[in-house]
Amino acid sequence: MYSPYDVLGVSKKADAAEVKAAYTRLAAEYYPAHDAASAKKMNELDDAFDELMKKLKPQKKCGENAAPQFPDVRRLISENRLADAEELLDGVCGQSRGAEWNYLKSLILFKRGFLKEACLYIERALDKDADNGEFADLYETLNPSKKKLPGFLSGIARKLRRC
Repeated sequence: MYSPYDVLGVSKKADAAEVKAAYTRLAAEYYPAHDAASAKKMNELDDAFDELMKKLKPQKKCGENAAPQFPDVRRLISENRLADAEELLDGVCGQSRGAEWNYLKSLILFKRGFLKEACLYIERALDKDADNGEFADLYETLNPSKKKLPGFLSGIARKLRRC
């Protein structure tokens, strides 16, 4: 049975710092992947690291009534009520401003014609959730000339940026 703890060689009581250290040590050993075995091992390391970091990531809360109303924001954006959508977004406390918040802020700025500012927010959204296709589509719309790194390299770069 697959155990991310075994793959990274850490105990089940390991904290985030131990997991990051183990991942970094092992990734240095198998990167760059010149053969299929090394590539497979890197994929296992990546999956194990992602799984453990999700478990160890602290849940941030700003208060009982601080739940963002993103469905409402999306509806307002689709109705082109950008000022109302932005007012709702700006009312969300700082700790709750995750990937989707940054994406929606970017979308509002894009629709208003503030492309430079929109690029900053969509990059923040992708830093927090690089695998989200909706975010990637907006990024490509805003940055049509920028090329992405090949999958293997972008995965490593993404993981190291998160740490």
